[in-house]
Amino acid sequence: MQCLRGKKNVSDLARNIFDKVKSQREESNANHEQSSEDFEIVCLHIDINNYSHIKDYLCKIVISFKTFNDIDGCVKHLSSVQNKKIFLITSNIFVLNILPLVYNIEQLQYIYVYDGGEGHRIEIEEKYKKKISDIFYSENALVNKLADDISSSLNYIEIPMSILCADASQKPIHDLDDDSKTFLWHQFLFDALLHVPSQSDIVVETIIDHCRMEYSEETEEFKKIEYFYRNYDSREALWWYTHDTFIYRQLNAAMRLKDLNKIFLFREFIIDIHTQLLKLHSNMIMADNVDERRGNQSLLTIYKAQYMEVNKVQNLVKNIGNLLSVDTYLFTTNEKKTAMSFFRNNKNCQLTPFSSILFEFNIDIHVVTKPYANILVTDDKYLISMGTVFRITSATVMPETDIWIVKLDLSSEETRQLKKLGDYYKCQISTKAKTTDSIAYEAMKTFGDFLVTLKEYTKAEIYYNNILKYLPTNYPLLAQIYNKIGKIYWYKNDANNSLKLHSKALQICENSTPCNYLLVAKTYSYIGRSYSLKNDNMMALISHKTSLEIQQKYANYEHIDFVEPLNNMGEILTKIGDYSAALVNLEKALDICLNVSPSNYLLLSTTYNNIGWLHLSAGDYSKALVSFNKMSEYECNFLPKNSSSFGTTYNLLGYVHYLTGDNTIALLYYLKALDVYSKCYPSMKHWSVAEVYRNIGQVYFKQLDYSKSLEMYDKAFDIYQKYGWNSFQDSIQFLRGYSQIYNAKQQFRKALKYTNKALEIQLEHVPSDFIAISSTYTSIGQIYRQIGDNLNSSEYFKLALRTLLKVKNNINIVILVQAYCNVATALFSTGEYDSALSHFQLALDVYTNECQDSISLSDIYNLMGVINQKNGDYESALKLHEKALEQETDSTKIEAIYNEIGTIYCKICKYDEALNNIKKGLEQKEKEMSSSSYYQLALIYCKTKTGTII
Repeated sequence: MQCLRGKKNVSDLARNIFDKVKSQREESNANHEQSSEDFEIVCLHIDINNYSHIKDYLCKIVISFKTFNDIDGCVKHLSSVQNKKIFLITSNIFVLNILPLVYNIEQLQYIYVYDGGEGHRIEIEEKYKKKISDIFYSENALVNKLADDISSSLNYIEIPMSILCADASQKPIHDLDDDSKTFLWHQFLFDALLHVPSQSDIVVETIIDHCRMEYSEETEEFKKIEYFYRNYDSREALWWYTHDTFIYRQLNAAMRLKDLNKIFLFREFIIDIHTQLLKLHSNMIMADNVDERRGNQSLLTIYKAQYMEVNKVQNLVKNIGNLLSVDTYLFTTNEKKTAMSFFRNNKNCQLTPFSSILFEFNIDIHVVTKPYANILVTDDKYLISMGTVFRITSATVMPETDIWIVKLDLSSEETRQLKKLGDYYKCQISTKAKTTDSIAYEAMKTFGDFLVTLKEYTKAEIYYNNILKYLPTNYPLLAQIYNKIGKIYWYKNDANNSLKLHSKALQICENSTPCNYLLVAKTYSYIGRSYSLKNDNMMALISHKTSLEIQQKYANYEHIDFVEPLNNMGEILTKIGDYSAALVNLEKALDICLNVSPSNYLLLSTTYNNIGWLHLSAGDYSKALVSFNKMSEYECNFLPKNSSSFGTTYNLLGYVHYLTGDNTIALLYYLKALDVYSKCYPSMKHWSVAEVYRNIGQVYFKQLDYSKSLEMYDKAFDIYQKYGWNSFQDSIQFLRGYSQIYNAKQQFRKALKYTNKALEIQLEHVPSDFIAISSTYTSIGQIYRQIGDNLNSSEYFKLALRTLLKVKNNINIVILVQAYCNVATALFSTGEYDSALSHFQLALDVYTNECQDSISLSDIYNLMGVINQKNGDYESALKLHEKALEQETDSTKIEAIYNEIGTIYCKICKYDEALNNIKKGLEQKEKEMSSSSYYQLALIYCKTKTGTII
């Protein structure tokens, strides 16, 4: 193993790198966007212990070290690192092996190759050279270059900003681009943090407990942590944030990574900063000397210099006129020359992919906004609060330089637009507000509902659980918070935890004085949804009915709040097949919507959707189309033209036409859905797009075009693999469809692979959905039967039957009879005739006692006859085949039954009877006489030796 060997001047080298990085960090700290903690040095097959002096000095400025002796472990780590810049040191022996594996990793800045002078010359391919800093033959050269690169990199960290797209007010949240979602994320979160009940006595403890685990006791930062613990005062929050301490690094990293747990650790500290900044802001506005120093009584102009990637600059130019949010506390100066000095001081280290940017912030001081203040009166440094919103007014290149001047304004117009947008999105993501809800609760729930709207359920759960830590046990809206968490569990398909949280909320509601009956009713509705997720439809129905009865007791009959429980009851009744009762409830809901709130698009759309699905489930496709078209009409009247909801509706209409067999119309609707999604999601990488691809694949499958079907499924699968499944139900449905295609293409091993994956998901998420799991077991059994693996086929058919027998209520008799028949057929294939016969008898008993459906009784009798024939019980076999004849109407099957009867008569030497039955079989299909019939005739004639020819 090649290693960096220590030399006499190793301490000097260590001091060199320490001084260079520390000096640059102090300058960077004034700009306050990044620290050296955002870097990591990784050593592969380098003995860092011989380089301990350098390691010690780097630890003092908190640079992370990782050492690896194996390439696989190193590559795995490099691939997992996010939001850090990595500098890799390795030897000339190992660099060629690791280069192809890591050169595309974005976080990897440079690779430093150390040649110990043993003659291992290497040739680096041209495509890899951009990652190679150089090949070094001495420690001095390597360390100096590493120090230069780290110090230079400190200048290239962009201000955390997000831009709201121009047409944001015409889109639902889930259709916004990622940058716009980040914009709202910071706006809603900051508002929520300011409204969570304060516990200022825990600010030090929460930060200290976390940071002590983050830093080694040998570091300078650990000493600062201990000093913070002993001396922190809330009036000094700005001092701690603006100086070279662990505080700003940890807080900025938490905001950059959107780490809600860590953000809440610093929540009280953020409040302290905000409070102090508000006070300074107020003093600044009121002070007479502010106007005198500024020279303009209404406008404050401040500056910020920055290097920025070229594509980010182009994005700023493209978004001139749009709103921009500063997503961190931002240091600025009111002296343009001071800001410009940033470029002069770093002119020798500018990288080509970056441009020089001077931000000019023009602030109308009379506008009420988030606070900003001159935090160092003698130094003209201004701190802008995180979440402050500006409008991008221009972006031009300064004459005779390559420096961009980007102007941003903050005036009353930006403030009005931001409030309007905030109200617009709050209406989208939150249930309608009650007058009893406090402003604080509205702020807290808005961010949580925002996360749920984005389907970031785990983050939403983390957020609300952090909220609970701050709420007193007598908090008046505690039940609502528990209901919020219960809903999140419901979205995550965790029925048990959802029920647990809603039940806790109900207990709090019922023990409160006075009792909030509307909240009790709402909670019963949530409990009903949890029971529905558990497939406990009876308890779900009872809960929704209780919710409705409570509301009817305290409100007028035609109250809009009745619509939700009526819809929920309609869904449950549809699910259990009571379509007439379901329709009664859904039509009541529709009447209330039309009479009380005809402009409530969401409730009307939901109700028409539920009525459509009711008719769809009942097999009345024409009525389903009427309802879905009605839903589409309301969408056209109330939704913006580019809403993704139109794509969802087109997809649904396509599905109905697919079920009716009108594949051409189905494809047209699916293509219309894709056209809508192409405008909402230009990359076409979204769950909704994947669903349409899957549905198009189903159409092609129905048309027996398995290659095109597989092509569509592959497109959908690519999206699911990158972005995950929209829900576990979607994953099951998709995998079953994938299996179906491979099965049709006779690629049975792949068909088994995907069906087994679907089964794994079912057993994990819905172990009590016995009907669905039984169906999957049956599919696996059928695939094994096609392969010819009768033993495995038999086992899975048995599993399907045992699972189906666990269903307590409303079991589908046809499915049960088929399950018995599948087991019986499999047992027959493995030669277990007695067991096969008993299962056929069980199928027959179920059929004759309860089934009025269209399952073939003839098949059961016929197969039982075959088994008796195998067992030598010819008399019973004949009786069963004759019963089969009485039930059968299909000429091909009748011919087969006559053949079986003829075979039995032949075996008992009644050749005339045998011939008569074979002839009767031939009469069923004289023009298409089967080879089996010819064979039977030949066999009988040979035995009778008559030589007679028909």
